Amino acid sequence: MASFRGVCIFFVAGAFTPTALVAQVLQGRFEPNHVQGLEIFLFQARGGAFKLLDSTSVAADGSFLFSTRYGGTGFYQLAINDSDRVVLLLV
Repeated sequence: MASFRGVCIFFVAGAFTPTALVAQVLQGRFEPNHVQGLEIFLFQARGGAFKLLDSTSVAADGSFLFSTRYGGTGFYQLAINDSDRVVLLLV
């Protein structure tokens, strides 16, 4: 099974209006790339649990991009498998 070994670089880009958050795009790259072709999953915290929101494949160069734009702030998790998760805070 693959893991989050090495460096995983995440980019969260926000599109802002003067008064409110419109959407955030979540993308990143695994370096070195040990997970190409695998699915990466995005979960959102709901109470005491995390609910699956989206998934995408890791490209041959180690990059990934979730096609959905997220407007909600909160705690999220990225996961390759059950044992390899990273917690994100989107604000």
